[in-house]
Amino acid sequence: MFQKITIDTTYILPSVGVKVKGLPEEGLDEFFKLMSLRGFKVIISDVSLIEALGKALKHAAYSEKKMDIVEKGYLSILTNGLFQISTHATPSIFEIALDLRRNGLEDLFDCLITGTAIAESDGFITEDAKIPQIVEKTDYAYFPISNLNVFKEKLLLPK
Repeated sequence: MFQKITIDTTYILPSVGVKVKGLPEEGLDEFFKLMSLRGFKVIISDVSLIEALGKALKHAAYSEKKMDIVEKGYLSILTNGLFQISTHATPSIFEIALDLRRNGLEDLFDCLITGTAIAESDGFITEDAKIPQIVEKTDYAYFPISNLNVFKEKLLLPK
């Protein structure tokens, strides 16, 4: 059973005011609380925080109300105790990220976030279908990657 799970940027976007098609705007926090209660450590790469902030600021441009949502959501992620923030600045993460890039994962953020997941956790949750396809072609093919719904089904967690 997994103990440490890294989540992709997608899952923190609703907390900073960015709507994601196919994901609830609310309820993800409750899911992460449930995971914590069940003994999981949920990891977020610091790269995801940068990526989410960039996307949120684009959506919040020139709106004080939206900027407040970004600020409150971001601070909540950093202080609510549900997440462990992992730095990408380690040799093993860079090595994995470069290997993923060599194998066709073009987005730098995706390389670093997936590298963080492989180096720091027991599994990765992402909605990006190309990531598991590319990882499958590497020495990290053993590493479990799924989307949120598949993860919930495997663990019989409420959807």
